[in-house]
Amino acid sequence: MSETALPWRQITTDDYHLRIFYPATTACVPWIASSDRVYALLNEQCDGKCRLRPILREAVDLKPEPKADPRWY
Repeated sequence: MSETALPWRQITTDDYHLRIFYPATTACVPWIASSDRVYALLNEQCDGKCRLRPILREAVDLKPEPKADPRWY
């Protein structure tokens, strides 16, 4: 029995990050929307539609912010 591999779905933080749900009326709305999006992506993977491959971009996701704690790994 040979199974065909599920296709990879590459996701970036643009698919689920809080910043894409702004402006919001309250502080918790972007967080809830982001959580719902991550839940939907994971459901797609659990349903056997795809495999998720997170892609982090240096200029967007890994750049230091002014408030970043340099001791945090």
